[in-house]
Amino acid sequence: MFTSDNGPWQNLPDRMLQRGVERWHAGTTGLLNGYKGTTYEGGFRVPAIIRWPDVISKGQVSHELVTTMDLFCTLIDIAGAKIPDDRKIDGNSVYSLLKEGKYTSPEILFYCQGVSLQSVRKGKWKLRATKELGYELFDLDFDPGEKYNRAESNKELVNELYKELINFSTETGAQIEQIED
Repeated sequence: MFTSDNGPWQNLPDRMLQRGVERWHAGTTGLLNGYKGTTYEGGFRVPAIIRWPDVISKGQVSHELVTTMDLFCTLIDIAGAKIPDDRKIDGNSVYSLLKEGKYTSPEILFYCQGVSLQSVRKGKWKLRATKELGYELFDLDFDPGEKYNRAESNKELVNELYKELINFSTETGAQIEQIED
């Protein structure tokens, strides 16, 4: 398995700029907005390469949403062990995706920056809610680069998704920035 925990570190600290390392050596997010340490797609959306001869079909490609948190549950599943049920485990097994190419992404995903819960994705829609920028709503099917904020013309959807953030914050204890309207 080869993947990254986050997108490239575009805000490289000076301590990392030693022995010929330049800021652009960290990589690029291509057309995606943001970078490691942000809740934009460039900070979270990374490729993964998984090789498992005789199990994963050669050339298999999937666009399903999988997180590194899913690896724990997947490895437990592959080993034939039981996922603990005495506590909440983040992630889902994606063994069926690896073995059969069949998997359905979770309906809803949450994005944190450190301990701050900032974003929620439900289907093609993603809401970012920060004190600095207020509400940002993106249609990721149409605009994966998060260039067009659609919050103003979709206030009902913004309210629905913000309630999801509040509920998840209450359930998990994650910090959430309260946005003033």
